[in-house]
Amino acid sequence: INLKESTVPEIERVNLSQIVLQLKFIGIEKIQDFNFLSPPSTSALSSAIQQLYLLGCLDKTGEITGHGRKVANLPLSPIFAHLVITSTKPDFSCTREILSCVSCLSAENVLFNPLDEGEREKAKVSHAQFSSPEGDLPSLVRLFSMYMAARKVHKGFGLNEWCRQKYLNAKSLEKALQIRTQLATIIKSKLKLDPNASCESEGKKLLRCIAAGLSLQVAMRVPSVALNDRKKQGIKRCYRVVRGGQEVVIHPTSSVFQRNPPPKCITYTEVLETTRHYLKWVTIIDSAWLTELVPQLYKTQN
Repeated sequence: INLKESTVPEIERVNLSQIVLQLKFIGIEKIQDFNFLSPPSTSALSSAIQQLYLLGCLDKTGEITGHGRKVANLPLSPIFAHLVITSTKPDFSCTREILSCVSCLSAENVLFNPLDEGEREKAKVSHAQFSSPEGDLPSLVRLFSMYMAARKVHKGFGLNEWCRQKYLNAKSLEKALQIRTQLATIIKSKLKLDPNASCESEGKKLLRCIAAGLSLQVAMRVPSVALNDRKKQGIKRCYRVVRGGQEVVIHPTSSVFQRNPPPKCITYTEVLETTRHYLKWVTIIDSAWLTELVPQLYKTQN
């Protein structure tokens, strides 16, 4: 086994944007001159600063903004924290729903996907009851809502059994609840905002909030291509991320995977790199919302 001679420095394994924002939050103005134990590359640092600027956390001079201070109060990556703060705006008022999404994503692996093919099919059928036609984040809202309802009925082993039957990870969902409680407390006590603000049945508000909050993580569909290779037959359905131009595909575990017709515009929370670049936790949005909600980033619908 070929092992690396030294471990990867912590600064290269964590979210650099989050570190930069925290340094700005405590008053460090010149990040380039900060004495890091393992200094990040100049390009990585510039990329982190640019992301924070595009999120509205830093102004043109590099100073932290009021929005940036709110984002820095939440123990999340700037992207997720920005999404949460966006949800508190009166136009969306869906903080309760977004907190459920972000908490499940932070806990990781709330859905149990067995390795056995037969069991995997059963899990797929079970997960379909949580599935939303709009995509994965609205599906997480449904899932967490059903989990909270089950907690009122089932206790201890009974709740674990309910999760097992639904092919859900009980420990991850318990962790998601803990994360959600912590975030709600910070939002109420420190930020003086309402963590229970809900869009209720107005699903469009939730989708518009996701479009605004994840505006840096958008992908557009490119024309489908027929595959005539001996080993690969069918239709190649690809997307191109708006920021960076990388060609990607939707991950098979997404509820949007193989949707017919495939959505034209989507947001995502993660890019998984294996033999290809896969988008995870995909949500369908209207591209026209981007020019309306974040005109500073999207000046034309094209």
